Amino acid sequence: MTEPTTPVPQDPLPREPATPFPDFRGATVAADWLDPDAKLPCYHDSRRWNGWGMPYFTLEAGKQLASLMPNLKYVEERDAFIHTAQELDEEDLEFVGQVIVVDGQPIKAYPIGAGYWCWDAPE
Repeated sequence: MTEPTTPVPQDPLPREPATPFPDFRGATVAADWLDPDAKLPCYHDSRRWNGWGMPYFTLEAGKQLASLMPNLKYVEERDAFIHTAQELDEEDLEFVGQVIVVDGQPIKAYPIGAGYWCWDAPE
């Protein structure tokens, strides 16, 4: 007796190879909630969240940002920036250090507010 076989489903759509994200590059970024003269150094890869910038900051730039935002602090034990909620309907946010590649070199950076806050497009 032969075993019944189940046909292998065929994907009806041809698949294109995934497009990699663009490389990160240096820029500066601003935001409406910061002083109008505050332009912070960052890295970005041209991705947008609802049209807004998604910057990544070095530890030093993140600490500079934290000095401008009293509810943002760096927690060394977690290697993360924590944004403490100010409203009852908000949650605390944690932005953990990640390794990104800039000009072929690995750099640790923190996506502070990327995908959450309305950052201007990095310049």
